[in-house]
Amino acid sequence: VPPGKITIQVFNGAGINGLGAKTANDLARVGFGMAGPAKNSDVTGQEGTVIKYDPKNAKQLKTLQAAMPDATIEAVPNLGKTFQVVAGSKWSGASRVTIASAKPKSSVPTTSAADTTCT
Repeated sequence: VPPGKITIQVFNGAGINGLGAKTANDLARVGFGMAGPAKNSDVTGQEGTVIKYDPKNAKQLKTLQAAMPDATIEAVPNLGKTFQVVAGSKWSGASRVTIASAKPKSSVPTTSAADTTCT
């Protein structure tokens, strides 16, 4: 799923001033949609980044994981379509994700024993 079709709400989980905004900017820069400005998490002091997702959206999760390979994931049933990224103090940025387009079906001619072929 292309990043532009994924919406994220960013939370600052480390309590570091400006980390939420930096994380949101990094993710927007590589094409993800933002649900709104970054918010502070109820929990602070977090080191690692966590991706919270609704298990119904596992297909989109693969794109987020590719952009943030060091993040851990947490399934949250009924979270909805908006993913939550809780940035920790070790946030190091997001990578651009390239989605391979579907390959067109080849039009290879087929022959059968009933076909007559002269060469």
